[in-house]
Amino acid sequence: MKNIIKNFFKENIEIKIISIVLAFLIWFTIGKDEKSFSDIYIPVPIELKNIPNNLEIIGTSVKNAEIRIRAPERIIRNLNPDKISLKLNLEKAKEGTQWFKISDEDIIIPEEAEIVKINPSMIQITFDTIQEKYVDIKPVITGKMAKGLKLKSVTVFPNKTKVSGPKTRFKDGMNVKTDSINLSQLNSSIEMKVNIFPPNQYLRLLDDKFVIVKIEIEKTNEE
Repeated sequence: MKNIIKNFFKENIEIKIISIVLAFLIWFTIGKDEKSFSDIYIPVPIELKNIPNNLEIIGTSVKNAEIRIRAPERIIRNLNPDKISLKLNLEKAKEGTQWFKISDEDIIIPEEAEIVKINPSMIQITFDTIQEKYVDIKPVITGKMAKGLKLKSVTVFPNKTKVSGPKTRFKDGMNVKTDSINLSQLNSSIEMKVNIFPPNQYLRLLDDKFVIVKIEIEKTNEE
């Protein structure tokens, strides 16, 4: 037994010393990482979930929050910001402007990390009731008829379409407009399919995104 121990220390002594030193360094580094904590600030988009079906968001005070996270250094070094998320539950929202608190429970972080600070801790959100309404369709006519021709009539089918959106975004007298139709490019009566567009960026078309426009042209005695 004594000979075995003596041989262990005599044979390949340099390699064994290096192995022992490396093992110690690895143990020391791992132990240090486990005991040493660091803080990091992560910007995170605020995801809004469970919005009541009859409401639409028309304004928020912020779109992102800065999360201060504390964790062991090995976690911080390998931290993927995409794995951190903030989902704010809005199921209790009502029409008008409200303040919502952002809590630790709204944020998903790695298991060994902890949340130190959330900035901002409150977010202001404005909600409006969703409205549906039929709006007149107005063809957009440009250009002039060629000499010897005159525009007799312009008919749109259908002449109304259903639009949806926040009720405060509807205005009296607003129209849904078509693609521009240039009369200078026409020399006879025609029916054409054209695209239509919402009255503004806040409203949406619920029906077909196109209509049929019938343009009647007649000749004049003008030479």
